[in-house]
Amino acid sequence: MESNQSPNKQQLEPTEAEKRHEEIQTKRQRKRIERMAQRSYRERIKEFNEQLDRAPEHHDMPRVGPG
Repeated sequence: MESNQSPNKQQLEPTEAEKRHEEIQTKRQRKRIERMAQRSYRERIKEFNEQLDRAPEHHDMPRVGPG
């Protein structure tokens, strides 16, 4: 082979779909980071604890019969 690179190590250009996917992923990540930066750690923990308080306990068994 006369090329400097072997066929197995060629760098392929990303397709248009792959480029769009990367752009969308970076935008989503940026938004997520901005949203997290708006609230302090304490606020996030408080919201998380409130969410846990509203959720049912996973080990609670409903009463089925008398007794």
